Amino acid sequence: MSWKTPPPPKNYQGGFQVDLMIKDLGLAMDVSQQSASAVPMGSAARSLFTLHKAKGNGRLDFSSLMRFYQDKEGE
Repeated sequence: MSWKTPPPPKNYQGGFQVDLMIKDLGLAMDVSQQSASAVPMGSAARSLFTLHKAKGNGRLDFSSLMRFYQDKEGE
C-alpha cells in the first residue's frame, strides 16, 4: 500500500471522535431515508465506525479507523 503522507501513529489524538462520526453518519442516514436517497457508502462507513467503537475506540479521532486495517494486515 502506498501513501502520499504517512498514516497517523497509533497514539494519535485528533479532534473528531469516532462517537461523533457515528452520530453524524446516523443523522445523514436519517435524512437520506426521508428523501428516499440511497447512500450505500454511508451505511458501510457507519458499520465500520460502529465496529471500531465496539473495540473500545469511540473516544479516539475518527482517523484511528486506520488501526482497524493495520491490525487486519498483521493477522
